[in-house]
Amino acid sequence: MPRPRERAKALLPKVVKLCRRAACTAHKYRDKLFIRKDIILTLAEYGRLNVTSLATYCGLNMIKHRPLLDDLEEKGIIISTVEKAKGRRITHYAVTAKGLEFCARVLSPYEEMFPRKGGGGEKEGVLTRQGQDDAGAEEA
Repeated sequence: MPRPRERAKALLPKVVKLCRRAACTAHKYRDKLFIRKDIILTLAEYGRLNVTSLATYCGLNMIKHRPLLDDLEEKGIIISTVEKAKGRRITHYAVTAKGLEFCARVLSPYEEMFPRKGGGGEKEGVLTRQGQDDAGAEEA
């Protein structure tokens, strides 16, 4: 049986491939579930990020979204490390194997069933339009 770290590495390409387009949506209102998913995917893609980089890549407001990060850390989905450099504290976040597995087993299927509103990606819109065009052609 593969170790959790090996399983996580095996899941990473699948998770990123399935969800990459959703993580790049415009930063309008997003449900907390999708914000959590964006955090996990961003950390999976970039590895270890400091707070500023994570907030920039995910479109987070750190004052508003700090409790989400704390919650993910408390549940073991992400980990944080604090370093001291030049008299300042720098917090880095990274995703855990449990976080990747959670994303693959729960968040990705959820998004497939209930896609994001107004930012689901170009492919989904094209498929929907083609399906409607085909249905209209059959009726005519």
